[in-house]
Amino acid sequence: MSRESTLLAGRQAAEEAFTDVASFKRLTGRTAVDPVTLREEPVYVHLFTTKCKIRIGAVGTLVPVAAELDEGGREITTLRSVMHLPMNAPPLLPNDIAEMGGHGADPQISGRAYRVVAPIVQTYATARRFSVEEVLS
Repeated sequence: MSRESTLLAGRQAAEEAFTDVASFKRLTGRTAVDPVTLREEPVYVHLFTTKCKIRIGAVGTLVPVAAELDEGGREITTLRSVMHLPMNAPPLLPNDIAEMGGHGADPQISGRAYRVVAPIVQTYATARRFSVEEVLS
């Protein structure tokens, strides 16, 4: 078996585990007034929707990493995870947002949102991997 065919088989096997669905969006730099809350909110553009998988824990560890950040004058807690996408997924940038749909193996993932921190690249990858943070509070 050639390296290329082995890699293709690995990518197909990886995608079989992608039971979640995520829709990705990016900040436009504009704001608009929310008609319900009457607050100024950031405007996003839809990028794409694809199957995916979430693995809890930072790269190289299965231990979740929590951090407190100051965002817009409030403290939030985040959890670092790794998101796996098919190799043919379009590129993502830091701060892009993944909104999880309700089709996965774990129904508790549905409705959660993850912010892209950085891409994780490696030679002979079987999936596009991204370090992501989930806003918990």
